[in-house]
Amino acid sequence: NRLSAYLAEATGDHPTYQTPAINAATWIQTVNLNSDNIALDSVNAHDCTRSSSSWLFTYNTGKFVEGLAVLSDVSGDSSWKSLYVVVMLHCV
Repeated sequence: NRLSAYLAEATGDHPTYQTPAINAATWIQTVNLNSDNIALDSVNAHDCTRSSSSWLFTYNTGKFVEGLAVLSDVSGDSSWKSLYVVVMLHCV
């Protein structure tokens, strides 16, 4: 979500880049966050299994939050800012 959100912001080409950013953020939100709203590390492309919910590398969450902040600004959709706040509260 971060790259697409940045591209939407940098180019102003929202139709091209905003939809992929939203799709990526939605996928992470619904599939790849653990119960503490921390982004999981990996997904196996062969069988779609995810890394253990206890196997955490917080840089993934940082990148997700960064993308959410840009996406919120680019899209004007406050729900991304709300998710950003929820995820940040679990990180501190």
